Amino acid sequence: MTFGCLSLLRTGYQSGQLHPGDVWRLFLSRARADKEAHATGSALSNLGVTPTNAILSIVDQSRVCMHLEHIKQPDRARGRELFLWATPILVKDNFCTDWTKWGLLTTCASRALESFQAPYDACVVDILARDGAYVFGKTNLDEFAMGCGSTDSALAGPVINPWSFHQPGTEKPLVIAGGSSGGSAAAVAAGLSPVALASDTGGSARIPAAYCGVVGLKPTYGLFSRHGLIPLADSLDVPAVIANSVADVSAVLFTWLDPDLQPTTSLDGTCVPVEPSWRNKTRAQLLQMANESPTCLEPPTRMRIGIPLEYHVPGLDKNVAKVWDQVAGWLVDELKYPVRVVRMPHTPMATSVYSVLCAAEVASNMAR
Repeated sequence: MTFGCLSLLRTGYQSGQLHPGDVWRLFLSRARADKEAHATGSALSNLGVTPTNAILSIVDQSRVCMHLEHIKQPDRARGRELFLWATPILVKDNFCTDWTKWGLLTTCASRALESFQAPYDACVVDILARDGAYVFGKTNLDEFAMGCGSTDSALAGPVINPWSFHQPGTEKPLVIAGGSSGGSAAAVAAGLSPVALASDTGGSARIPAAYCGVVGLKPTYGLFSRHGLIPLADSLDVPAVIANSVADVSAVLFTWLDPDLQPTTSLDGTCVPVEPSWRNKTRAQLLQMANESPTCLEPPTRMRIGIPLEYHVPGLDKNVAKVWDQVAGWLVDELKYPVRVVRMPHTPMATSVYSVLCAAEVASNMAR
């Protein structure tokens, strides 16, 4: 699934080689196997990997069958192709998911919300559903998304990185998945879902994606609506996406920017209007990346890549620094991008400023 799982799904559906029922049953069975192995304390699930405890809830089989009875192939002859039709997705459990539609609680991994039945879908979930995607579960996280390890879930306990290897009776520790979107990252890395929604306030999607060896992207603040995302820090929260490849992340962004799929909540004060010309140009580039077109690797005119000097901190692991330098060289030698060292002198202050802003906004939101 490393190279564009979603594009393979689209091709398979269009050719008739794949059927939604078979695909959904595959991922549902993998998700259930992970949950069962963790519940029984098994060192390995029947998937052959360490149980991740990545998923808090899974849709009932009856709802899956009911949805399959009503699913229809998109009518491409009308000029409108559903890009994510029948794509199974997981959603971080701080996004609202309509209880009547999915039968999934929205808990934020907190005892305070453990029985909350959301009456609507979050905007970004609604857009994917309008495009034909199917939400089959909610992922584990730090309670109210406040954490960086996914170790503080009040409902299910810590998420475990699927790259862990633990044998009963040994002292070798399990590895954390990062947070707060560790459930989404671990689920994708373990093959429980091709894509998962996340949120990112101060690294909550990017950190676990890096820890679990997958791709996580925090879009520009204000580009997508936060309607239905339970807030942590309003001036920093952003809906994010985690997948196995840049192509799959691009497919989700392409859909989120589709003007024909926007609900009324997409311009609710938590995001800014997008210029049509910019939207069209960006979606064209995302489509190329989602389809893994060779032309998407051509360097855009006037684009330069900067590597901040301040990010080479004393505590940076030498192996990480080595790979970083190798990637920079690859961008220059293979893709012909101009790469420059840049200065970001305020970087040392970033953590302190973030801590003050985040703490103040979290206190305000938790007091509601």
